[in-house]
Amino acid sequence: MGTGAPVLITFHAAFRMHGLAGTAYWCMLVVTASGFVGRYLYAQIPRRLNAAELSLQEMQNMTAELADQLQHQSLVSAEELEPLLAVPAKQEVERLSVPSALLLMFMCDLKRPFRAARVRRRAVTGLGRIRTFWGLLPSNQPSLEKSST
Repeated sequence: MGTGAPVLITFHAAFRMHGLAGTAYWCMLVVTASGFVGRYLYAQIPRRLNAAELSLQEMQNMTAELADQLQHQSLVSAEELEPLLAVPAKQEVERLSVPSALLLMFMCDLKRPFRAARVRRRAVTGLGRIRTFWGLLPSNQPSLEKSST
């Protein structure tokens, strides 16, 4: 309902947004956009205190384990694996401002499904590619999907 209202109002007004009604319309779009941003940020907040942060060593161990699993499945070469598991350096993140860090986090989250889709497209063929919407949706291969969670 919250995202459908702006679309319906836009068509109802025949794309003409002038005067006081136009100002109210643009305010509604700002509120809708801030809702998307707020929901995204809320999803990033850990639910438990002990899940607040991983140590750098834990994250490096997880990355190495994922890299080993992917290489054993022979889906990606070593050159292709590096950008797939790339994360910004600790020093780079520490010197960023809060808005820049949020933008970097958003960009990493935006790229991740497309990078995973590239791996899925290699693992599934024919009708499986269509069923997974060219790799954007999970496949029915448990060995492939367990490494992406």
